[in-house]
Amino acid sequence: MAQSYTNTRLLLVGMILAAILLSVVVAAAITRSVTHPINEALSIAERVATGDLTSDILVTRKDETGLLVYCFRR
Repeated sequence: MAQSYTNTRLLLVGMILAAILLSVVVAAAITRSVTHPINEALSIAERVATGDLTSDILVTRKDETGLLVYCFRR
C-alpha cells in the first residue's frame, strides 16, 4: 500500500513539473510572437525618424502589428 502511495505521489509531482515546464514554453512562445513584430516596428520607426525613407518595409502579418507596420509604408 505504501509503495502505491509513493508511486502515485511521484507520478503526480512529475505531471505537475511537466505542466509547469509546458506553461513556461508556451508563455515564452507567446511573448516572442508579440515582442518580435513590435521590435521590428520600432526599428522601422527609428529609421524613419532619422530620415531614411528609402528602406523597404515588408508586411507579412495580418494583425494589429502588421497594420502598424503597413502604415509606415505610406
